[in-house]
Amino acid sequence: MTDLLERPALTDKQRRILEWVRRFRDERGYCCTVRELCREFQFGSPNAGTVHLRALRRKGYVTWEPGFSRTIRPVEA
Repeated sequence: MTDLLERPALTDKQRRILEWVRRFRDERGYCCTVRELCREFQFGSPNAGTVHLRALRRKGYVTWEPGFSRTIRPVEA
């Protein structure tokens, strides 16, 4: 995994998504689904949410297991 101190910068949209994922988990006590993420950000398809999650995972900001429900977790510094 990428060193947490050297993670790539986020776009504004990625930052908003990451903050929402954290808030969702903190408020509810469980992780969001891709569909919930898509509904919140008004993405037209689950693939749009998946693209953003892949970028966040590649940059080291979230962990996520495709194909499993409620596995989107922020990586804390």
